Parts: sequence; C-alpha cells; structure tokens
Amino acid sequence: MKKVTLKKPGWHPDVKLRLESLIEQRSGQGLPVVLDMDNTILCGDIGEATFRVLEVTGKISAGNIPEVISPDFFLGNEIVSLRRNDSLYDYYQKLIVAASSHYLDKAKESVPHAWAVQILHGLTPLDVVEATELAFQSDEMYENVFNVEGKPTTLRPYFYPEMIELVGILLEHAYDVWVISSTNTWSVRWVLIKALNHFLFQEGFKKFLMASHVIGIDTLLIGKDKKTYKDNYLLYENSRYGDLDPGVLEQYRITSLLVPPIALSYGKIAKIFQWVGKSPYLVAGDSNGDLPMLEFGQNKLWIARLDLPKQQEDLVALLSSNQQLDTWIVQPTLQQISPGFLSNKIELKLRRGFIDQSIEKSLDILNSCSFLLDFFDSERRGSA
Repeated sequence: MKKVTLKKPGWHPDVKLRLESLIEQRSGQGLPVVLDMDNTILCGDIGEATFRVLEVTGKISAGNIPEVISPDFFLGNEIVSLRRNDSLYDYYQKLIVAASSHYLDKAKESVPHAWAVQILHGLTPLDVVEATELAFQSDEMYENVFNVEGKPTTLRPYFYPEMIELVGILLEHAYDVWVISSTNTWSVRWVLIKALNHFLFQEGFKKFLMASHVIGIDTLLIGKDKKTYKDNYLLYENSRYGDLDPGVLEQYRITSLLVPPIALSYGKIAKIFQWVGKSPYLVAGDSNGDLPMLEFGQNKLWIARLDLPKQQEDLVALLSSNQQLDTWIVQPTLQQISPGFLSNKIELKLRRGFIDQSIEKSLDILNSCSFLLDFFDSERRGSA
C-alpha cells in the first residue's frame, strides 16, 4: 500500500493524521468521495463572484428580471425591491437574511442560491463561463478583493492549496471523487475542469476530475433549434459541451426553469442517490447547506470558517442529536482577513494579531464538542 502524506503546511496536525489514515485504509477500492466547492475547495464563493461580474458588466440587470421570480418583500420595516433601485446583489444579500429567518429552517440559503441561478435566464452558458473566468483570474493568486471595470465587487475566490492536494491524493489512490455544489453548474464546471485540473497538473498529479463528476444547479436549456435540452444529457452526448467549447456553449440559452433534484441542502443527498448511488466514504463541506450530505457520509470533513460562528452553531446543533463525533474531522480556516487554513493557534495569532469576538465565539462553540481543543487558551479572552 502506498503511504499517504499530506504535505501542505495549513493542515491541522490531527486533521492531517486522520485524513492520511482514512485514505490509506481504503486506497484503491474506488469508494466515492463527495466534496462541496465554494468555501470548501475554494476560499470564497465563485457563484457570488460570477453574479457580481455579470451585474457590473451589464450582462444581467434588475430591469431584465421578471417580478414573478423577484417579488418585493419586507425585511424588517424596509421594502426590498428590484423596482425601487435595489441592485441585484443587494437584493440577493437581503434575500439571504429574509429567507433564513425562521429558527427551525435547516435549509437557510436554498432560496437565494436557487434565485441566483434563475436570474441567469436569457444568457448562454458561454456568457456564464466567461464571467466565471473573469471572476476567478487575478495577477495575484491570493488577492482577496477584486474590481470589475473599476467597481468593487466581492471576495475573489481562490483554491485552498491543501484542498488541491487532497483532491489530487484522493484521485491518485483511486477514490471516485465527486463535487456537488449549490452554484450554477457552468461556473462549477469551469472552476474544476479548467482551473483545478490545471493546478493538479502543476502539482504533478496525473489523474483529474471528470466533467461528469461535477454537479451544480442547472436549468432547462433552449437550443437555437428551439428544442429543450438538459445539461446532464448534453454532457454525456456531446464531449465538446463537457469540455466547455465556446462554439457549443453559445448554441443554448438558459431558462429560469430549475431541473430537479436541485443541489441545495437535502437536495444534495438526492443528487448523491441520483449519480453516486450510495453513502460516500468521505464528505467535505463548510455550511448549513452541506450538513445533510455530511451527515449522510461515513466520514465528514468540516471546513470551519472561524470568522462565521453561526455556521459552527449549526454544526454543533446537529451534533447534539448525533453523538458520533468520532466520524467528524474539523479543519479551521479564516476567510475574511488573512484567509487560509490554520494549523495551530500560534498561526492564528500571527495572522490576525488578535482574536476578535467572532473567532472567539467560534472556538468556544467548537471546543464545546471537544474540537480544536489545542486552540483553547485561558488567556484568549483577554487578547481580544
């Protein structure tokens, strides 16, 4: 059996040892692994970044979005409306808050993520792919914020180097690697097939993700022949479509009709049943929307964004009813300032200079389930 060694410096020591052991134990058996993409493989959200590029460059605008899929609504005492000069991105951010306000909701961001795909109607997959490429590329790989035509947008996504390594090693050991994302399928496919596979090649890996194993949210397509098409059948019938050939992608128009099952929250489990066929050996994710498929997996890798204590609260709320803590692996990371994986508390202090209240709260929440106990510091509260 070939020994597994994760070499990237950001891995927490316990996470590194457990992943190495898990991969070695079932190496070469073709077991399925399912990974989320945004904020799991990537630091940042390519769907949101693509959305902003499309809006700033005028490819989508509030005036072109039908009221039937973008109704006015109240958020507190404020009326939120695309017809009252809210930008698309502002509407999206407010919809996230409004649609996730109930404490029992276990699929908090499903509606906004679906809406962000529906409003692509009228564009071609090529329009979306080109915006994705613009959103992703940068002269500085780790540049955190980017502008489009001089206007500030959102966080610039980039790959966690550790996750490039993990995907490469999983493929090298003959695991059946799938990515299931709540971003539109064309952006997900470009990021993984064009960008991630390129980085895998640069790292010296010889096996790569297949387009058929990359799943996002897709809609019914209308061809230039006025016939209807579905992404998954086009993918299998036309290799040039899966390769994102511009001449093929421009032949279709995106509609607002979502194709079920939709890769959102519990819908991710439906996608696993549809394409993978069984409980994955390993699942990785970072948010409330990933928790259902994480719970469905045999082993779970949680990317803990310490900037976001609410995500850690959602995890611990799930674990309070599921005490199989030994199947969970928690890798800490930062996203908003000095982003990247954290291997120890010293690195956290060096990168942030101090530990703010959000990180403090996240660590307390995770410590309550005996995660990241080595980050516990009796002086931590006094350092904020």
